[in-house]
Amino acid sequence: MPVLAPSSPGHYEVGMWQVEHRFHSQLPMATVWAYGASQATATTPGPTIEAVRGYPIDVRWSNHLPDRHLLAASVDTSLHMAHPARGIPTVVHLHGAETEPGSDGFPESWFTAEFAEKGPTWEKETYHYENEQRSTLLWYHDHALGFMRLNIYAGLAGLYILRDPANDPRTLPSGRYEIPLILQDRMFHADGSLAYPTTGVNPDHPQWQPEFFGNVICVNGTAWPHLDVEPRRYRFRVVNASGSRFYRLGVATEDPAWSEGPTIRQIGTDGGLLRKAVWIAGGPGRRNHALLVAPAERADVIVDFTGLPVGSRFVLTNDAATPFPGGDPYCHISEHEDNEMMRPYQVVGATVAKQASVAATSGEEFLSLHEGGAPRAVTLVV
Repeated sequence: MPVLAPSSPGHYEVGMWQVEHRFHSQLPMATVWAYGASQATATTPGPTIEAVRGYPIDVRWSNHLPDRHLLAASVDTSLHMAHPARGIPTVVHLHGAETEPGSDGFPESWFTAEFAEKGPTWEKETYHYENEQRSTLLWYHDHALGFMRLNIYAGLAGLYILRDPANDPRTLPSGRYEIPLILQDRMFHADGSLAYPTTGVNPDHPQWQPEFFGNVICVNGTAWPHLDVEPRRYRFRVVNASGSRFYRLGVATEDPAWSEGPTIRQIGTDGGLLRKAVWIAGGPGRRNHALLVAPAERADVIVDFTGLPVGSRFVLTNDAATPFPGGDPYCHISEHEDNEMMRPYQVVGATVAKQASVAATSGEEFLSLHEGGAPRAVTLVV
């Protein structure tokens, strides 16, 4: 994901735009909403903002979205929500930040394109972030009253990394060995466009559903991605940007000949680095655990591939029940005519490429991506 450059020292210009995005090589381009300095550079997830502790920045968030909502059939006007006369209400909240009230992005501080209409708690166009808290991983996302779940699902989310060079350990992996992982569950129509429920479960709210669980896991805006790694330590900055889904993340080997997987330790949470790393998995004679990440939660982990055989293949798995913790561990997808279920271990990213096949279903014709074909081996370059 790109790192956003300031338009001038300490000042950023970030707009919300409607663009085209490809979630998978076998899918057509899909219309999404994205953040960026311009429509040509806008991405979903949005560009990463990197800030330094003790150095405040200003961000002018602007709305360039069309009048009609991308998920118009899912907008439920019976909810307590923003009701502009025209346009899409948006407002940006920097999740986890210690922020002044006027820059918090309250749900009722929404605004439409060109700031034509504003919510009752709207104060200003440019938000100010002091960056005085401990270094940590934050994320920015839409927060408009009654629209947040739909606007985030449409693509309005991105990372904000707060660093502290004076105090952060210098031995942590950095550069291309520090990799953010934004986890989001999606569902697609057969034409590749985003799908979202349009029928509610409460007669008082005809379109609204209290929870949504997509049947395709996307990492950094890509469905079922893969990653080539070297036999060394990596730092993964994990954000659960799903609306309802929990993740219980683990690492599994694809070949029984490789009994030992990488060592995994958690070094940070929402509030920054821990005093001491917490062992999660790996190492001889130790019972592996999983990393539980709730919606909007962040986790900072070190995964050590050192010493693993060249050509080793591992998959990042998820076995969290939906809804968590007492729901279906197989992620029941009721929209499929055969009531098919996702596998107990759900691939959300891997060091091996996963092939996928496009299978249209009956009814509303949702798209499902499945494993298929021979896996592609990945070489660990020493």
